[in-house]
Amino acid sequence: WNQTPPIRERNRLEREPLVKPALGYGLRPVRNIAQGAVDLGDEVLHAPRLVLESPGLPALGVAVCTLGEALENRVEALFAERRRLVAYELDALGNDLLAHYQRLAAARMEALARRRGLCTGIEVSPGDDDLGLDQQPAVLRLADGFRHGITITRSGMLKPAKSVTFVIAFGAHLAKPLLSRCERCGSRERCRHRAK
Repeated sequence: WNQTPPIRERNRLEREPLVKPALGYGLRPVRNIAQGAVDLGDEVLHAPRLVLESPGLPALGVAVCTLGEALENRVEALFAERRRLVAYELDALGNDLLAHYQRLAAARMEALARRRGLCTGIEVSPGDDDLGLDQQPAVLRLADGFRHGITITRSGMLKPAKSVTFVIAFGAHLAKPLLSRCERCGSRERCRHRAK
C-alpha cells in the first residue's frame, strides 16, 4: 500500500490487544570493581568502558522493558498475508513504543538515584560496544526479566523480540558521556530511531 490502510483495517488493528508492556528496573549496589568487571553480588558484569568512564561507581541501574509477544506475532501474520506495508508500519510503531518504555524506565531509575544524591553516567545494552551480548543473561537476571516472561535465544537475542535490557552507571560526580548512545552505536547512520 502507498496510502493509509482502509478504515476496516485500522479498526481491526486498534481492537487487537497487541501490546502488554512490562518494566523491571532497580539500582544495584556495586560491591567491587576489578579489571573492567563490576561485582554486584549475585552477578558480575564485564563492562570495561563503563568502568573506565565511571570512576568510584557506587551503583548500577539495571532495567528490562518488553511489549509482549502479540505485536510481533501480528507482524509475522501480516507478512504471511503479503501485507508488507502494514507489517512494516506496525513493526516501526512497536519500536517507537519500546523506545518510549526504555526512556520511562531510565527516568524512574534516575528518580531513585536522585533521592540518594546520585547522578547518571553512561547507558549501555548487551550487544553494544561497551557491553558484550554474552552479558545478556546476567542483565536479564539482575532486572528480574524472566519474571516478565522474557527468555534468551541461543544467539543471545531476547524473546519477545520487542524487548530490551540496559544498564546505567550511577555515581556522585559522574559526567554525561561526550558522545550519546546513538552517536556511539554502529547502526547510527541507518537507524530511523536515532536521536536528533
